[in-house]
Amino acid sequence: MSWPEERGDWMPYLEEAALDAPPARKAGAIFGVILAWLVIVCAVAFIVYRVNVQAPAPEAGTDHSDAKNLVVIRMQGMYLVGAYNWAGRKDKQYSEIAATLNVGPPAQRLCAIVLLGEIGDAAEARMELSELADQWQKEKTPLTEQQLRALHILQTLYNDFVENRFDAPSLSEADRKALVEELGWFGELALVPPGTARTSERATVLAPAYRTVVVLVVFILVFGVLFLAGSVGLLALPICALLGYLRGSLRDNVPRAGVYAETFALWLVFFLGLSWLGSWAAHQFDVKPWHMLLSGMGMLLSLGVLLWPVLRGIPWRQVKRDIGWTAGRAEAAEPLFGLGTFVLSIPLLVVGLLATLLLMALSQSLHPADPGTEQPGHPVFELLQNAKWWEIAQAFFAASIVAPIVEETMFRGVLYRQLRSATAGGGFVSSFLGSMVIVSFLFAVIHPQGWVATPALMAIAFALTIAREWRVSLLPGMVHHGVHNACLLALALVLLN
Repeated sequence: MSWPEERGDWMPYLEEAALDAPPARKAGAIFGVILAWLVIVCAVAFIVYRVNVQAPAPEAGTDHSDAKNLVVIRMQGMYLVGAYNWAGRKDKQYSEIAATLNVGPPAQRLCAIVLLGEIGDAAEARMELSELADQWQKEKTPLTEQQLRALHILQTLYNDFVENRFDAPSLSEADRKALVEELGWFGELALVPPGTARTSERATVLAPAYRTVVVLVVFILVFGVLFLAGSVGLLALPICALLGYLRGSLRDNVPRAGVYAETFALWLVFFLGLSWLGSWAAHQFDVKPWHMLLSGMGMLLSLGVLLWPVLRGIPWRQVKRDIGWTAGRAEAAEPLFGLGTFVLSIPLLVVGLLATLLLMALSQSLHPADPGTEQPGHPVFELLQNAKWWEIAQAFFAASIVAPIVEETMFRGVLYRQLRSATAGGGFVSSFLGSMVIVSFLFAVIHPQGWVATPALMAIAFALTIAREWRVSLLPGMVHHGVHNACLLALALVLLN
């Protein structure tokens, strides 16, 4: 049966769907939906707690370092250092920006002080180190042995620099190696200050910083063009809708939609089980080189929960229609709508990023000395540093192919279908907006970037929901999602290697 072009043409489809799925007992259906949403709320609450509260904290005497924060501050630091040196090392604004990074976990603060030593001067860095050491001692901040050693090495290093001994004769080779092992690129930067005689080594260290500036400038220019195009598109969408040139095609109601709430609840339980199994396997076996591949395969296997509606009596052909597993009205051209909604999402993403920055600033102002304050960043970025080609391929497979298929199916396909059907009685606008907000919020909070990234992730999810409502098929949303993730991974690869 072909897809109808207007809402009025859905009647034959509804009659066929009614024949496909015999009605369930009303009381049992309501109980199933209530139980499913209780499971969903509890599962999401547990995931949020695990991501934002139960994150492992560094313990004294261990070999733990906050790798995710180091990845984020490395990209920020490289840009600051590259831009400052290219600008002639005169603009004091860069020093003020570097000072704002001197917050959060111990590893991040040590890196920020190295930035202050590079952009400011050695005396300022030594003073900040002294104050930081006193603060950590007073607050009994847990530090690893490596962080304690890096702190003492930096104190010795900047003592030498203040006395204009830029070759740092007080450091041994073991100290230099330990500093680089703990702080990475920041350790290399600290060892070759502006006044060093080792100009070739300093040029090597600064090279990725200059590259970062070039890449980010090009990215900002392209992003700006897409932002303008997306803004025009977002303004045009409601106008076209009011004039009748653009209509949403998703049906307001489907038979037995409550079963899809049960399906999503089962998927979340399956998701938690896979997470536990992955953690167990990581401790029992050496699976790190193939972690992303196994994770992706596990996510694909989680789609097995789509058998639940079939077991509950809904024919598979109807399940596919309900959740958007169709070619769409434009068929082969449908992916182009995914590229279009990707452009439309850019202005929404900018608003979300601004909200995320405000939340970060608020969090840091309320807890300025909290060593657990983190910057949003996906753990996959840690794997991209000095990654082998097969690790990069796994990352793109998991993030740009598997994640779009699974997440669009479960959030915009299964869960959004249930909510739109359940709220259809309140009218299209309230049903669409309410369902979009709920689905987008749940989508955002279960991601590992942390609670401060929720606005930015919700902004992306809004655009994906618009694609689902407009095109019915999940294919445009999957393409949009995949392109978004691929662009982020490609940018991170260039900046981190």
